[in-house]
Amino acid sequence: MRRGFRRGTGYSVKVAPALVLGLIAGFLAIMAVIFWFVAQSLDATARRLAEGGQEIEAVITDKRIVEREEVDNDGDRRRSTNHYLTVSFTPPSGETVVADELVGQPRYDAAQIGQKVTLFYLPEEPTLFEFERGDKASDAGVFRWISIGLGGVGVAVALGAFLLRGRPAAV
Repeated sequence: MRRGFRRGTGYSVKVAPALVLGLIAGFLAIMAVIFWFVAQSLDATARRLAEGGQEIEAVITDKRIVEREEVDNDGDRRRSTNHYLTVSFTPPSGETVVADELVGQPRYDAAQIGQKVTLFYLPEEPTLFEFERGDKASDAGVFRWISIGLGGVGVAVALGAFLLRGRPAAV
């Protein structure tokens, strides 16, 4: 007897729909967990800044845009653009801190080199800062909602896979 799919079962060499949906549900679950952990990390950073963050005046010393072009397995090209601001400030410890921060395009467009800005930073880790109080908490909320959305879609797809189990693939 040959191994593999048997004739007459209704399963051709095509993959059963339930299996495909199950794999998609698994992928969505993994992505939801990753986004949840990112949200938790940002939330922990936000709490640290809220509890021990101090206000300090900084100067924007540089602006830069990093563009990347990626080619996926199908040969499709995709471009991504990231905007960075470089700030410089000297905390009471006396050592000048120069750090980059990924920012959204509106903040990038409004910023000017030499402009003074107020930051909220952690004295024990001065390169950890935010431009506005609550920026990191807001970012954590976005990642949390993305995680919940991915999880919800994953559950719906898993339910579809469950309902389709045992049904043959269309020939």
